[in-house]
Amino acid sequence: MEITAIANLLVVVSLSCVSILVQAIASTLVKWIEQSSFYSVAGINQHRHGTSNAQKPIG
Repeated sequence: MEITAIANLLVVVSLSCVSILVQAIASTLVKWIEQSSFYSVAGINQHRHGTSNAQKPIG
């Protein structure tokens, strides 16, 4: 009885830890994807803007 109770407790604890880890990893991935896509788009826009400014004569 005690062994099965300990085993059940371990299973519950491990499942809760796994769910917490999965949620943390998922939120981190979502944030990373949003940041990377935002920065890549901003970098592309900045690069285009910079090249257009560089091609214009100063003054």
